[in-house]
Amino acid sequence: YPSSTHTRYSHSLGVMHVSGQLFNSIFNDVIASDNYSKVQKDLDELYKCVRISGLLHDLGHGPYGHQFESIFKGLKVSDLKNDLMKPLDWVYQKKKEDYSNQSLKHEHYSYALISVILNETNLNSHYSARDICCLLDSNFEPSRKFSELLERVSEHIGGGSKDSLLGVLKAILSSDIDADRIDYLQRDS
Repeated sequence: YPSSTHTRYSHSLGVMHVSGQLFNSIFNDVIASDNYSKVQKDLDELYKCVRISGLLHDLGHGPYGHQFESIFKGLKVSDLKNDLMKPLDWVYQKKKEDYSNQSLKHEHYSYALISVILNETNLNSHYSARDICCLLDSNFEPSRKFSELLERVSEHIGGGSKDSLLGVLKAILSSDIDADRIDYLQRDS
């Protein structure tokens, strides 16, 4: 397939696009309902966050994806610079043991890089790295602000709890058939 492209840039844009399509497909009935005006602003915020998460989903990967992690297998959280280590505090806040000996994974790199990006742009006022990463990995919990957004939307759509809504959004970005796999399968076909 001489015209196919497999750059990380095109893949990230593709995952962002597919994430938006999946979101719209899942919430199509809500968008078409009379209740949409009550939840439109909040649903738009979720839509944007899902797309941003899709765009940034591979940010923590080095060259060649997961294979890169084995190169840094010996690195620990304590090896990060202090300004990158601070955003990780909340990841281990519930654990009593010292987290500085935890092995680093691409999710840690993603969280640290997303934190830096959001802090250097105006996106930080809308989303936190926690909110983006909670859609990408189950080890991350949403911020209080994002939890309240999920609560409001779940109340208006009548589809269950905020936890079930979060589960649906996570499935768009991290499941057996997620936007990541759909994009590269379309790209490879």
